[in-house]
Amino acid sequence: MKTNISAFVFFLFALFSYGTASAQHPNVKSPVTVKDIGTQLEIKYDISGLGNIRSTQATLTYDIHVETQCRNHGGNVAPGQSYDDDDHIDTFTIPVNNGRARGTYTTKAIVIDQSKADCPNGGWTAELADVTFSNVVFKIGGVQYYPPLP
Repeated sequence: MKTNISAFVFFLFALFSYGTASAQHPNVKSPVTVKDIGTQLEIKYDISGLGNIRSTQATLTYDIHVETQCRNHGGNVAPGQSYDDDDHIDTFTIPVNNGRARGTYTTKAIVIDQSKADCPNGGWTAELADVTFSNVVFKIGGVQYYPPLP
């Protein structure tokens, strides 16, 4: 009886270990690309070797540098402040078909932090002048990709 239980436990361990290992061999079919589309970041991916699953979690991390300007009710524009906002993290689920995930993901639009724009007084409104993205990392299937920004 003890032998049967040990054999059964070993069988379960082997069964679950196989399923986990088979899903850990991601392979890039075409280069992961990133595109700055103004206040958003767009990433395109085509990765196979993800195993027999229907979906998987992906993570996109990035930093931003924001340039602002200030506008008053008369339409006058004054320079605002620039600020860095690091460690943005987007986690999302992507579909997997026959072990392959391919598609496009677009981040939410960057919204200006009024308190960091440092306009002259309450009569001025901060506006977004420019956003620069950096340190982009895309992670899927336990592998990190560092796609270059154009």
